[in-house]
Amino acid sequence: MPKLVALERFYYGGRNVEMDETFVVEEKDVELLTHAVKPMAKLPDRGEPEPEPPEANIDLPETPAKRSYKRKDMKAED
Repeated sequence: MPKLVALERFYYGGRNVEMDETFVVEEKDVELLTHAVKPMAKLPDRGEPEPEPPEANIDLPETPAKRSYKRKDMKAED
């Protein structure tokens, strides 16, 4: 069974879970608690370094300058 860390105080499994407490959850509840509209818990840090972001691709072609679309022929007729 996976362990989660509570982000706030809430009721789970017949008891109150305190903020920052590590607790065991059922497999089916992990996604509900971590990916809801308002996540109640997160996976604990494992002490592993975060992966480095990918390097920017320098070989990309330059984009053309933006055009202004405020032209006389595009004005609405009265």
